[in-house]
Amino acid sequence: MKKIILLSIAICLSFTFTAQELQNFKPKNYTYGLKNLRKNPKKIYIANFNVNIQVYKDAQDKKVGSKDYRKGKVVGDAKAVAAVGLGTLDKKLVQRKVNQLYNDYLTELKNNGFEVISSEVAGKTSSYDGWTKAEGPFVKESEIPGVVKIVPENYSYYYKEQSKFKNKLFKKLRVNANISSRISKELDNALVSDIELYFLFTEDGAKDWLKGNAAKVKINVNYRLINATAVTNIKKNKGLFSVGSKTTDRVNSRVDFTQGKNNIGGSALSFYSGILKNDLEISGVMKKEKIVAYQRQDTDRITSFKNFAIAEDKISKNVNIINVDSNKFSEGFYMAGKEFIFYHLNEVLKNYK
Repeated sequence: MKKIILLSIAICLSFTFTAQELQNFKPKNYTYGLKNLRKNPKKIYIANFNVNIQVYKDAQDKKVGSKDYRKGKVVGDAKAVAAVGLGTLDKKLVQRKVNQLYNDYLTELKNNGFEVISSEVAGKTSSYDGWTKAEGPFVKESEIPGVVKIVPENYSYYYKEQSKFKNKLFKKLRVNANISSRISKELDNALVSDIELYFLFTEDGAKDWLKGNAAKVKINVNYRLINATAVTNIKKNKGLFSVGSKTTDRVNSRVDFTQGKNNIGGSALSFYSGILKNDLEISGVMKKEKIVAYQRQDTDRITSFKNFAIAEDKISKNVNIINVDSNKFSEGFYMAGKEFIFYHLNEVLKNYK
């Protein structure tokens, strides 16, 4: 059977908006043992400070065809593919705003009397034996398709090389808290901070259960600092008509603080995990809209006029490029990141008074 590809490319130009605004900021936290914080010196080690930004998203749906020669009916496969990317994002500007966010964090810590422990000192602990050091500044593709990771200037951190299988297991186990408690103990019970921010501009649209004999996929455009979600994309290196092939990466934004380590069990003496109740939307940057791809199945029947039936496999693609204002986009994630980080930092600082 033939395969017909229908391709449409839409260019979504940037719109004129008012100043960026944060919508409905609702933080929450999980804590224990915070009364122990004031018993220890005001020293802090920044184990992670990562800003992750989505720049591309794709999704697909497929309706599998059928061949019923007894009834004289043949139905071809239908596949719909939607994709959207940011076309004009200034890499250097994004890096500068991440640098500014990190420097603001350092300034706030120092203004509150904290001594910031360097990565060189932390790297001498046994907790980091076998770990590799990475130094900012840089913007690079992350392990999550369509997402870039930005590390600030004058900042270094350590990571452990893992096989693909171990890396997935490592993520699921979320052993960061145990690592942080060990590092804290080796650094004389210094506070250890772990900051991970995810800014997404898309989300999966609701599945259309009434699509009938067709493939249909939707992507919603919505720029925000996420609470927790699954980032999905089409799995690459698969056949053009592969079924349900996609990657799924669970991510969440958090500001964690860990101090000390219990001798029994290895848990922290004090722990604060700051998250969001809901995603923190950033308005005034890009228009909320839906990207939809739709393709009906091709159907053919044997009739009294012809004794054969042929149905074609069809694909519809809807590829979109959104040209955002880089200044507004970067200022948006800076504002949201600072609001999120500083709120939770101040909640921790209250326990030192």
